[in-house]
Amino acid sequence: SKPRILLCAPSNAGIDEVIQRMLRAGLIEETQNPYIAAAESFAQTALSSSPLPSTKAKFKVIRIGRSSAVHPFAQSILVDKLVDDELSKEGFETSRHLNISSIINKITAVDQELFAL
Repeated sequence: SKPRILLCAPSNAGIDEVIQRMLRAGLIEETQNPYIAAAESFAQTALSSSPLPSTKAKFKVIRIGRSSAVHPFAQSILVDKLVDDELSKEGFETSRHLNISSIINKITAVDQELFAL
């Protein structure tokens, strides 16, 4: 299995800063999402006069947090967006249309019905 790293910071801005630096360094996996490429380009031109050297090691990054508190360049790796994308691939309605808490409530109701049987 691949090694995993959990990164925590005392603020959303702290995590977003780490993501910016990872983008600049080319450490985040290439994806089909053009926003990642645009964010990487932005990070290299706006945040650094000389880009950091690229490396062959790439990480799959998942950003957790309130979407309203996440910087726009990190929105494409936000867990809610990634889940929506996967659900869309499978033909399901995305969480943009279904609130996650309503899904949990439905699961709980079905679980209670099964338990009653």
